[in-house]
Amino acid sequence: MVKRLMYSVFVFVLVTSAVFAGGWDVERAGGYARIVSLGSNPYVMDPFYVTLNPAWGSVYDDMVWGDIGSSSGAGKDQFVVANFRLADNLTIGGILTQSGWNGASIAKLDPLAGIPDPYSSTSGSNLGVGLGLDNNIQLMTSMDFNDLIIGLGIAYASSTNETPSRDVDTMLVSKTEASQIGFNFGALLRLNRDIRMDAGVSLILPSITNTPARAQEISRDQTILSANLRGFWDVSDVVTLVPNVSFVTASGTDKNTNLVAPTPMERDLTSLTSFTVGMGMQYRTGDLLLVGGPAFNVTSITDPAEKVLHGEPEETMTVTSFPVWNLGAEFLLTEWLTGRLGYQSTTSKMSTEEAWANLNSAGHQIVENVSTFYGVPGLTTGVTAGIGLHFDGFWLDGVVSADVLRAGLKNIGGSTDTFAYLSGGYAF
Repeated sequence: MVKRLMYSVFVFVLVTSAVFAGGWDVERAGGYARIVSLGSNPYVMDPFYVTLNPAWGSVYDDMVWGDIGSSSGAGKDQFVVANFRLADNLTIGGILTQSGWNGASIAKLDPLAGIPDPYSSTSGSNLGVGLGLDNNIQLMTSMDFNDLIIGLGIAYASSTNETPSRDVDTMLVSKTEASQIGFNFGALLRLNRDIRMDAGVSLILPSITNTPARAQEISRDQTILSANLRGFWDVSDVVTLVPNVSFVTASGTDKNTNLVAPTPMERDLTSLTSFTVGMGMQYRTGDLLLVGGPAFNVTSITDPAEKVLHGEPEETMTVTSFPVWNLGAEFLLTEWLTGRLGYQSTTSKMSTEEAWANLNSAGHQIVENVSTFYGVPGLTTGVTAGIGLHFDGFWLDGVVSADVLRAGLKNIGGSTDTFAYLSGGYAF
């Protein structure tokens, strides 16, 4: 559970940033595969960030694109985006995602894996496990007001399962309902010729309720609030500094109600708070783009005490990461082929505190463990590589599999997947 939360938070941090392209020559191509190839780079300009900030729809308009997915994702990493300009100052679009999508916006189901499924025996299961809550639909729009662009998005998904009892005399029915609604608002603002700002806020509300035929009703809900602020300062014709600050907090409740003799029992779900500050830089000369920088992140995860139910203590884990490096290079090989290299690394310190309380006597004991580790569980670090193919308005980006890079000539006639991830689309 903790590892999944850490992974989700770091992915969230990586995708809570965007680069305002008003007045710039925007590359109308990209996607998650391009970002991963550049070291999971949060400082690069890419249409993928419209999934977070709908104001980007004004920059990346008249496009249909998405992720074809990974070689190991069984299609669950796929999503599709369509965005069209209806008037000079108005665009509308939509996003369709599946439960395993790699983003972390309102389009992702249960983005912090905080809502366990009552049907699943595995703690921390995603909201959709066992319920068929898979497809999530987001609608978005953007409006231009000279130097200000605003965007609004709303996403919703729901599912209901009803299972009749085998007791034909009572005909009782077990019912499970899951839903998620999300809202995001973004703004892109040009302060002057050299400075631009990007601000966004998101609210996600996943929930699930299980009403068995002869048992306690179980309901779980979570509130996820995030905000991010970025600046883009053109200090010269080739260098742009990209400072950023982002924040996310999540909390929820777990409520059990005995339907025979009502004795409501409510407890907190695992809560999370994460804060990130970073400084990136873009350097562009000719057909070469160098982009990246370091960041500092502190994430606190608290597992609530369950003494009444299980005699378990409260546990608080704090992970401090510095530096978090995301570096990338993109270069044009031919008119139709782009090469990419990236590097990502993280140095983290984890502190875990457990407060044990003896129910039969006064007093408590606090146990603290501290450790240093490199990387984030579940998150790829190290060197990445990729290529991009582009023909007129069509493009296809791929992350080259690490096994392919290591195998060399063994790839001839071998069974190794050439690409670990693919994205593609068309710009009208």
